[in-house]
Amino acid sequence: MKSLSKKSISIFLIFTMLIALILPTIVNAEGESYTITFTATDDHTMENDNGHLKIDGQYVDLKNGENTIGVVNCSSATSASITVNNGTTGKLNYFANGKFTLYNTAGHVPHNIEDEINSDIVFMVEDYTNPDNGSTNNYNQDFENIEFDIVWTNAFINLWINERSVIEESQDFHQTNFEYNNVIVEKAGNITEDKTNELRLQPRFGDKALAECTINGVKYDENSNNVAIDGDIWTITVPGATKYTISGVADQNAAQIRTIIWANVDADKTAENFDEDMILEHGKAKIIAIYDENNTKIAGPIDVDVNTGMGWVPVDPGNKVIFEFVPEYGYQLTSVKANGFALEPQAEINQYTFIMPDTNIHFQAIFTPTNDVLEANSSKVNSGEIELGNGLEGGSAKLTVNDIELTSDKIKGFENSAGNYKISNYLDIDLYNIFYKGKEDSDDVWSNKIDELEKEATITLKLEDGIDANDIVLVHNVHDGDTYEIIQIDSYDPVTNTITFRTKSFSNYAIALKENLNTKTSPKTGDDIILWISIMTVSTLGILVICKNLRKKD
Repeated sequence: MKSLSKKSISIFLIFTMLIALILPTIVNAEGESYTITFTATDDHTMENDNGHLKIDGQYVDLKNGENTIGVVNCSSATSASITVNNGTTGKLNYFANGKFTLYNTAGHVPHNIEDEINSDIVFMVEDYTNPDNGSTNNYNQDFENIEFDIVWTNAFINLWINERSVIEESQDFHQTNFEYNNVIVEKAGNITEDKTNELRLQPRFGDKALAECTINGVKYDENSNNVAIDGDIWTITVPGATKYTISGVADQNAAQIRTIIWANVDADKTAENFDEDMILEHGKAKIIAIYDENNTKIAGPIDVDVNTGMGWVPVDPGNKVIFEFVPEYGYQLTSVKANGFALEPQAEINQYTFIMPDTNIHFQAIFTPTNDVLEANSSKVNSGEIELGNGLEGGSAKLTVNDIELTSDKIKGFENSAGNYKISNYLDIDLYNIFYKGKEDSDDVWSNKIDELEKEATITLKLEDGIDANDIVLVHNVHDGDTYEIIQIDSYDPVTNTITFRTKSFSNYAIALKENLNTKTSPKTGDDIILWISIMTVSTLGILVICKNLRKKD
């Protein structure tokens, strides 16, 4: 082989050096990890909730597009981190809800949720501030605790001070008399009269707008100089004080709607911030129809798309509303309430009816994981299990196995189809789609019979003691019609005496066994005589042969 020229060697060395310079850059651009560190001050807390970071109860996720990235680690309640091993850029996605602000320790700059992160960064978790409102409205370490006494008339009014929550509708949704005493908000604002605080007032969704408000003896209306109104939101600038006594009256002439509101945790993690009585998960809801006071249908059906997180449906007081709640497959509706009051099930599957009151409604549906069941009422089958291939549209499955008496024509059809097998027992095997009626009672349910599935189900039956299932088949009368088929078993467990087979059709079946494998009864008397004669004959012949051999030896 020819030697490499000096020129070739030089080119090779130069190429190698270029690769050595360029390759680390490529690797760092695509594969270098980075860590976002969070350090809390004061009373802020952090936790790892199944791989998601929570700060003061609010989810803080690092996302690349729609995907959550990074591994969360909480070394303590005041220290946490998110590490991205592949160097993928991300944006912090969170809703502080007036609880905290993230400050980049480099320059103490408030974090912007639009900022992309691709390298190590440290955030301080501090008291919430709103940079958009200006320094006069931010609360910080210099702000003091402020006490509130509040009375609202004819409506619920949400109240914030300097973006800090005082009372919100999720706290007391069901109340009709809105009175609050000695409500203390820590580090809420200024307490001296030479400084000001901002109070923001907004009626609960669906309630009437505010008409007037009195704060520490001063009456405010829409024409007051220090009142700014945006839609139904009032922002009132008031002198600093250690306590605010507030009363407000709703505008009785304002338009008002009543609503049904829900939240779905599966679709929107922020829904966990709301009361339990407005949570909907592992199921779907639909308003089948809305009827006015004259029983005339005015709307419906209305799908409630729980996958969007939050939602609402407007309904006038006095209207009759028919709900439908459908659980996912493998779940059952074990509790359904409107404002804490249970709804009554109707004759139609999964439907509930109630009259809309003159208030907003939270409906809550609790769907509980529930297993499929097999119920055996047969002399040949003791128990069993069913596993569906593709499940049902919702709820759970119940398979029943019962002995059945058939007509002579049906018996003849089974026997002809069994061939060399002997029928042991006839069974009625039925499948039902079960839905609970809003309570944990497996006996009081809606039941929908299923004749055939799209895919085969796997069924295991525990047979009575004494049946030898080593050579057994099932004869199936398809849909109880004129067609019969042989179904081979997939397996037999002699320890538990169980057989397993697959089917997607449910009707009448027969257990069939080979005749010579199930003859465990005593022989007939005539058979005994013949057997003994045979034994005696063979024995006599044997003795004669032995004697003859002995004579030859003599």
